[in-house]
Amino acid sequence: MKFLIGAITALLLAGPAAAGTENIDYPKDYKAGFTFYTSVDKTHPKRGPSIRDMLINPAGLAAARAGNPMPSGTVIVMEVHKAKKNADGKGMKNIAGKYTKAGLNFVFVMEKRTGWGAEYPASLRNGEWEYAWFKADGSRHPKRDMKSCFGCHKRVMKSDYVFTLKQLKAFATR
Repeated sequence: MKFLIGAITALLLAGPAAAGTENIDYPKDYKAGFTFYTSVDKTHPKRGPSIRDMLINPAGLAAARAGNPMPSGTVIVMEVHKAKKNADGKGMKNIAGKYTKAGLNFVFVMEKRTGWGAEYPASLRNGEWEYAWFKADGSRHPKRDMKSCFGCHKRVMKSDYVFTLKQLKAFATR
């Protein structure tokens, strides 16, 4: 009986789900069930030029279409593709002036759930968003510290921590 009371007390004191990248599962069906809404060329200081394709799940897209904030349950996928490089090591551009894809490198996922983020200090907290990094094969990347994601997305707090919210809203209202 003491064990049962202790276990129940521990659960009650635990509060919301623990913060961390492990809260997010790789969305296996995202290529079929999510909607592509924009692509962004980016050059990373260590990994070089890449193409970032942004996809959103139906819950997030419906909210954007209605002009509402991103609700709990929104999942945004960012596929990071390597860009082909020219002889100078710079990204090769196609006729439209965009980088040319050379293969999928990583998949980043940001997911919003009610109560998420409460354990983070205010200096890191991104509302109720959490982040995860996956390899091209869908397995979890061994780097589990997402502080760089939180730090970077903190800059766009007014856009619900989503860098491409403006593009999403423009796409959703076409």
